[in-house]
Amino acid sequence: MLSRVVAGIAMGTINNIGVLGAFLGPYIVGFVRTWTSSFSGGLWVMGSCLLLTTVLVSQVRIRSVPAPAVATTGEPSRPQSGRIA
Repeated sequence: MLSRVVAGIAMGTINNIGVLGAFLGPYIVGFVRTWTSSFSGGLWVMGSCLLLTTVLVSQVRIRSVPAPAVATTGEPSRPQSGRIA
């Protein structure tokens, strides 16, 4: 889905968001539990975050990439560079 140049940055960003969520999640649940005096309030906040994430991810569009051409010999064709090797 991503080019090789962008793939490393994207994977690092996704990992960073996951680590941030794992760090902040318990603090948010604890804050809401203290504020509402109920453990279910924290779970409602986490469930709401899950639903919001579902809506955001459903908006991602995937570009279709054409399949590489196959030569008549059964080997994948190589792009022509215009130079003679």
